Amino acid sequence: MYEHITKQYIKTHTFQSDGLYFSRAEEASFRLGTNSASLPATSEQNNIRLRKELFSLTSTKFPSNAAMEAACGVSYELIKKNISGKRRITRATLAKLCVGMGLSVEKAQELFRLEGHSLEPDINRLDAIVVDALQCGDDISTFFEECEEFGLNLFKA
Repeated sequence: MYEHITKQYIKTHTFQSDGLYFSRAEEASFRLGTNSASLPATSEQNNIRLRKELFSLTSTKFPSNAAMEAACGVSYELIKKNISGKRRITRATLAKLCVGMGLSVEKAQELFRLEGHSLEPDINRLDAIVVDALQCGDDISTFFEECEEFGLNLFKA
C-alpha cells in the first residue's frame, strides 16, 4: 500500500504539511450512503472509540507502565489523561504510541482515522515518517531521530 514511502522518499519529497496540526473545524455531511443504515460516527464517538482502542492495545502490549513509557517515549501520566478523556490525543502522541507499540500500518491508519485525520504520507511529513517507521520496524529512538532530522518537534506538539 505504501511501499514507495521510504527514508529516501522522505528526504527528497516536498510535503504540503508537517502533519502535526490540523484545524479542528469539521465538515458535516448528513447524506446517507446507498447501503448505509445510519449516520457516520461523530468526532466524539470516534474519540471514545480511539481511547478504548488505545487502552486495549497498551494494556495488552506492555507488562508495566515503565515498559510503555520506555517503548513509546510518552509518560504514563499523559497516556492516562489521554485514555480517560481529560486531555485530547494529539497526532504527535498517537504517532509515538503507534511506533512504540510496533503496530501495523493498517492499524495505525485506523487509529489516525479515529483521531480525525487519516494517514496521508504523500502529503504530510509526519505521516510519511510514521509509515516508514512502522514498515521498517524502527524503535522509538530511531523514530525521534528521523523526526528531528526533518524538523518535527514531537515534544512541543
